[in-house]
Amino acid sequence: MQKSFAYILIVFGVVGLLASSQLMWDTVKLAQDPGIDLPCNLSPFVSCTSINTSSQSKVFGFPNPIMGIAGFSAIITIGLLSLFGAIPDRRFWKIFTIGMTLATIFIHWLIIQSIFVIGNLCLYCMITWAAIWPIFIFTISNFYPNSLVSKNKPAFLAGWYLLIILIILVKFREYFF
Repeated sequence: MQKSFAYILIVFGVVGLLASSQLMWDTVKLAQDPGIDLPCNLSPFVSCTSINTSSQSKVFGFPNPIMGIAGFSAIITIGLLSLFGAIPDRRFWKIFTIGMTLATIFIHWLIIQSIFVIGNLCLYCMITWAAIWPIFIFTISNFYPNSLVSKNKPAFLAGWYLLIILIILVKFREYFF
């Protein structure tokens, strides 16, 4: 395994953990005072409150940021263990890849819910979206080194980011143009 993969896990894991932690903090603040104006309510379409108070924010009956905090903490731990030479066997990476695939599917469901169903964006949610994608791409590349994804990581990363930005620009065009 390449050390660059470990660094990807650590760096993007920290980014995702910080965003998930802030989301959880906002969830607690909203529970304490439902009328609070969160600092991440930046515009009519970037509204953390509308996302945080939606039914989609508690898909499994508890706040989604709890899954983010747990998941990103695990990713950081795996990155640190890998960096220092504790390289698990292929079965571990297979399970990790399945977990990252499920996390990526869930994040995409949340993206669709946010943009098309709720009709708002959440700043910290978008940061977690942006953190999951490179972790997923590099995980696939690590487990399947000869795959199309592995050979074209920059294109897959840039293409996904550009697609999401384009979808946001089109969906919220009245705010941009």
